[in-house]
Amino acid sequence: MNLGTLALSPFFSWQVTGALVLVCVTFVIYALLIRARGTWLRLAFLTLAIVTLLNPQWVREEREGLSDVALVVVDESQSQSLGERRGQAEAALSEIDAFVAGQRNLELALRRVPPARGGSEGTRLMEPLSQALADIQPERLAGVVVISDGVIHDRAAGAGLGAVGAPVHVLLTGNRNVIDRELVVERVPEFALVDRPVPIELRVEDNGVGAASGRARITVRQDGRTVVEQEVSVGRNVSVWVTPERRGPMLLDVEVTPLEGEVSALNNRAILNVNAVRDRLRVLLISGEPHPGERVWRAALKADPAVDLVHFTILRLPTSRDRTPVNQLSLIPFPTEQLFEEQLQDFDLVVFDRYTLRGVLQLRYLRNLAQYVEEGGAVLVSTGPEFTGPASLFHTPIASVLPTAPTGGLVEQGFTPALSAAGRRHPVTSDLGNGAEEWGRWFRLVPARTRGGDVLMTGPANLPLLVLWRVGEGRVAQLLSDQIWFWARGLEGGGPHGELLRRAAHWLMQEPELEEEALRLTADGDTLTVSRQSMVSEGGVVTVTGPDGTKQTIALSPAGNGLSQATLTVEQAGLYSASDGERMAVAGAGAVNALEFQSLVPTDAHLRPIAGANDGGVFWLADGMPALRRVSASASGAGEGWAGLRRRDAFRTLRLSQVPLLPPALVLALLGVLAALGWWRESR
Repeated sequence: MNLGTLALSPFFSWQVTGALVLVCVTFVIYALLIRARGTWLRLAFLTLAIVTLLNPQWVREEREGLSDVALVVVDESQSQSLGERRGQAEAALSEIDAFVAGQRNLELALRRVPPARGGSEGTRLMEPLSQALADIQPERLAGVVVISDGVIHDRAAGAGLGAVGAPVHVLLTGNRNVIDRELVVERVPEFALVDRPVPIELRVEDNGVGAASGRARITVRQDGRTVVEQEVSVGRNVSVWVTPERRGPMLLDVEVTPLEGEVSALNNRAILNVNAVRDRLRVLLISGEPHPGERVWRAALKADPAVDLVHFTILRLPTSRDRTPVNQLSLIPFPTEQLFEEQLQDFDLVVFDRYTLRGVLQLRYLRNLAQYVEEGGAVLVSTGPEFTGPASLFHTPIASVLPTAPTGGLVEQGFTPALSAAGRRHPVTSDLGNGAEEWGRWFRLVPARTRGGDVLMTGPANLPLLVLWRVGEGRVAQLLSDQIWFWARGLEGGGPHGELLRRAAHWLMQEPELEEEALRLTADGDTLTVSRQSMVSEGGVVTVTGPDGTKQTIALSPAGNGLSQATLTVEQAGLYSASDGERMAVAGAGAVNALEFQSLVPTDAHLRPIAGANDGGVFWLADGMPALRRVSASASGAGEGWAGLRRRDAFRTLRLSQVPLLPPALVLALLGVLAALGWWRESR
């Protein structure tokens, strides 16, 4: 459109122009007071001069009208998928779209807010709303419509939104009368001690109108097994005690019985992960005689800060002719009865380093040791020449748990320890060092026949060097050479002595990561990884069971060294289990404990303050869609059953032209005429 307006564009600043006007007015007033001739002509001259200095312009402006904008923000978080909420939101959006399409000078700006990844951050609605408002010119904003169930988690950002300059209406989805039961995890320890009960603090909340408080049953499953069932009072914090059985991650699946008629059971469950650690690992080391390798064993065990080491060394050699009684050979008596009868079960590992029978340990103590292994204990035997003689441990009751039998003699020649086929698959040795060809040599080996277990390392002529064996509930390891100390000294480059001894000791103490036959399931976001470690096969299939009970069979691909793996993407959050027919593993995938699923009852409490501060209304879609209408810029934005969108009549200027009202030639002529007349009148 073409419009014209008067505008002033003075040649000088307003301060200078004002000063000139003041001087002129003073001069005219003085002339009037003294009744000077030609005063009115002088007034006309000065007035024309001042108007000329103001430089009046006729401004012509060409404008283009701009349409008003209605901003619609749709919450598409996971909680919106419950019940009829999604359908209500889409139906409301369709009505708004139809209304806008039927209006002149009004357009729709739609912003859909997708769910946060995994739901871990909850519904973030205020930040997208602020960003959408920043993209719209304030003078064009007719109104804002937010479609949500009211379950938002960035309310602090909403408090800083302030006035937006247009009505903000809230259309709430869902049923305001639903009830919901929520399992709240108040406190879960990050670490727990093996075999020590640890409390997990929980609370059961019943939310919604008419939700009855009473009692509920909590079930706790540990690695898929039910370990706790407990009745609790709703609304009160309770402690549930669980006991880690072994070192490593402990996965807990906590579930509360659903409330009859509740909106969803998504928040009735929590997946918790507690890292179980041992308080102190108690290790008993008995060195049969002083030798160069004794210090290696002590250093390797003391290097682990979690190990409490009890070390005894028998100083009398087998060739000694000293007839002093055994009980008089030490500064303190060897507490054999205390160690091998009263406190044997308190040790996590017993190590015999070149032990020889010489009356220190009676046979009944060694019989106790064999029973200790079968009931779940761990023994590591490092042997030297003594293993082939008549005073060998093989001629005692402990022989029943030893994985090898001596065949006589000694191999005394240089050889490089090598990994066997089983050793390249076993987690204790599969990735040990950079390769056997780079290790230094040893120079003595005790020939032996394998009676059971896995031979992980071999010497010359493929003789066993390191053997691991499961006996009953316990484990035994045997090293058939006393010269690992050559590696510790760095002879010919040495070798991974510390790592080898550490892994062997931790395998004996049932470290989960070193299990040679294991099935593992790990989750990273929405990706599950199934891993199977095996000594006998690679590949194969596993069955994965989802939170809803659906099963799928996946084929594993060999990854080398006895490891097979497969990955799959999951869409449903919850507890997953994998089974290969013999073993089972569990893992929690997705955001089972996500903020998004903690409270599922729709509410107007969080969005009503924002609507009230911006002259908008709050409407439950379950009661029907409010009528939409256009209102003037000064009218109320909402009323009973209706929501208004304001007319803003915004425009933009396309072109601007300025025409001076006083042509210079005409002004000069008039000023000359007025000056001449004034001079003439004054001269009369």
